[in-house]
Order: sequence, then structure tokens, then C-alpha cells
Amino acid sequence: PAQPGNFATDVDTNGDLSLSGLMLIVGAPDGYSNKAGHVCHDPILTNGTFTGCNDTYLTKNYYIVAPGSDITTTDAGGEWSTETKSGTSFSAPHVTGALAILKQAWPQLSSKQLVDLVLSTATDLGDEGVDDVYGVGMLNLDNATNPQGVSEVSSSNGSSNLSSTSMTTSSVVGDSLSSVSAFDSTMVVDSYNRDYYVNLNQAVSPIDSALTLNHNFMSFSGTEQVNIDGYTIAINDRNLENFALGYTHGSCGYVLGNLQESNTFLGTSGSGALSLGGSNTQHIGIDCKKDGITVRYNIGYSNITGSEGSIITNGKAMVDTWMLGYSTKHWQFEFGQPLAVRDGDLNLNVASSVNTDGSHNYTDYKVDMDIDNRHTVSKIGYTNNFTDNVNFRVNVEYNNNYANTDSDSWSIATGVEYDF
Repeated sequence: PAQPGNFATDVDTNGDLSLSGLMLIVGAPDGYSNKAGHVCHDPILTNGTFTGCNDTYLTKNYYIVAPGSDITTTDAGGEWSTETKSGTSFSAPHVTGALAILKQAWPQLSSKQLVDLVLSTATDLGDEGVDDVYGVGMLNLDNATNPQGVSEVSSSNGSSNLSSTSMTTSSVVGDSLSSVSAFDSTMVVDSYNRDYYVNLNQAVSPIDSALTLNHNFMSFSGTEQVNIDGYTIAINDRNLENFALGYTHGSCGYVLGNLQESNTFLGTSGSGALSLGGSNTQHIGIDCKKDGITVRYNIGYSNITGSEGSIITNGKAMVDTWMLGYSTKHWQFEFGQPLAVRDGDLNLNVASSVNTDGSHNYTDYKVDMDIDNRHTVSKIGYTNNFTDNVNFRVNVEYNNNYANTDSDSWSIATGVEYDF
């Protein structure tokens, strides 16, 4: 047809675009090119004079410009002959090539998505926004290949916003989740369902502080304790499944309990694609003290769940802590290991690719949560009353693999207490 651009905004009897918005009009940003403007299909005539247009769709919204001046192209002079040409006939191939590159990179893109991408990512020229000269602006393939809209992490049970995805790990898991190979190249999709790959390890950050030898599973329970004739009952009145029963016999105390946590596992929590549904831990413990000797051991078995939209499906962990101590009138010695995962796995379900029909493929991973660098504490304390009202004390503590990471620390604390 003599004016093919007219078909870009032509409508059918239902008022819908005849070509479903899939036609692009390509011009050049130079003076010889036709301008965007608009070709009116349904003019308003008053006494035979044009006074307006009833068209819903405007030509300029489907008009894009691309380089068209001094373009090197082939000619008829031979196999390797080239010549320099100018015109919109050399602008159109730029747009066609851009569409081909986008389709090759992401075969799942529909024709509508390809056209939308090219139009919405153009560089604005002339008056701000879509105008009557340059339409949507200059073709920008670099921008079109970048993620558009909200990037999401996909899982088989939903998806989560990448920007809201994070995890904070406690010393119980140490550095076992700080460098997960399955996170190295995690697939995310943009608003066009195009796959990109990011290092999700950057969203994981550890808590700097470590648990002490005095922490156990009850430290996370939020329970109130009642002692009756050697028995201890601990209940969380906000969650009755969070409880513990204790019994003291002779020089030893025993505890048996259940710890139910929402959205966390012993201090580790996440959001978005790394969110946890919660954890349930059954735990037992013993604490014996006799003749200055202390022996303490607590162990628990945890079941971990993921949440909707999380790539974490479930997990399990065996966690324990122990301490040996000895004290005299002036000296105190402690040696032990704070709470840490002794054996555990975290199961992931991560999107790995996009099919041509737009559906996602998923891969299951099992992440080892075993602690490679177990935190071990050695403490020596000395206390002495120099006079009836002056007390001196000093404590030396060495932390090997502090917070269950590959780092050590020393600390020395001294004090003098004077009673008036």
C-alpha cells in the first residue's frame, strides 16, 4: 500500500486495532524523515471543516526512530562491496535486527512483548514523552536487554520480589549459608518473564555476635517458668506448643521440651525468596553440678519449613551445646561449645531456565548446614577478696572459630569491687 503506516492505528468493527498493535513505524531522527504525527481515521468535520479526531489510537505511539544517516551497507558492485546510504530504509533494519536479537535471547517472548519492549525502552527525544516528531524516541537495544519492571525469584510454590529478598543468619548455622553454590547463579525474571542470573549469596548476612555457653534452646522459647517441688514447668502463653518440663534429682537437672518458632530457626530468619515458614525443635538437656565440677549438655532435632514464594522448601538439623566446668574458691574454668548445627540440610527448589512457552524449569538442591569451624570457648577466671570490702576479679576468654566461623578472638576483663 502507498501509506502502510496507516495500518498501525487502523481499527476493526469492534474498535480494536486491526494488527493488534504489532506494527511499528520506523523513521530517522534527521530532517528527511517523515514525522510521527497522526493519520486520522475518524475525523470530526464541522460544516465540512476538520475540527478534531475520534481515533482512540495515535500513530505517534507506534512510531520509533533509529539511525538512518551515513549507514554502511552492501551494494551491487561485488561480494564484498559496500556503500554509504541514508534514509529511513536503513533505519527500519536497525529495529528489525533489534527484535531478532531479543527473540533469539529470549525465545519465550511473544510478538506483543517484543513490540512493547522496543517501544517502552526507547530513549526519549524532543519534547518530553511521546511527541509528534520522534514518537516514542530513539531505539535503545542496550536498555531493551536490561531487566524491566520488578525482578522476581521464581520457585515452584510462587515467586518473590528480588529487592525484598534477604537472610540474616545466626551463629547457630555459622558460615554454612554464607557461600552456597546454588545461590551463585540464581535465576530471576523481569516483568517480561525474561531470565537473568544473580548471586543470591550477596543477600545473606551473618549476625556479628555469637551465643555463649549459657545459651540453650530455652533461650529462644520466651517461656515463663514455674518451680514446684523439684519440677519445672515452662510455658509460652502465646504459643502452647512452646513448652518445657524440667526435673531435678540429686545434683543433676533434666529438661525435655518443644520449641516452635515462626519465620525463624534459632535466630536465622529471611524474607522474600529466602523466607522461612518456621521451625519445630524437640530438645533434651542435662545439667549436673557436684564438688565444683559442672557438666552440661543440650541437644535438639529441628524440622525447618519454607514459606510461600520461598526457594527454601524444608530442612532438618541436629543442634547441640556442651560445657565442662570446674571451680574452686578463687578459680573458675570453663570449656565448651555454644549452640551449633552438628548435622543438617536445607532443601531448595530453584528455577533454572525458561521454556519457549514461558513456563519455568526447577532444580532441587540440598545445602549442607554442618559446621566446619565449630566455635569452642575456653575461659579462666580468678576472684579474690583482698580485704573484707575489696574484691578483685579477672577473666580471660579465648574463642576459637568465633560464632562458628573461621575467626578467633581473645578477651580479658578485670574489675575491682569495693563495698562501702
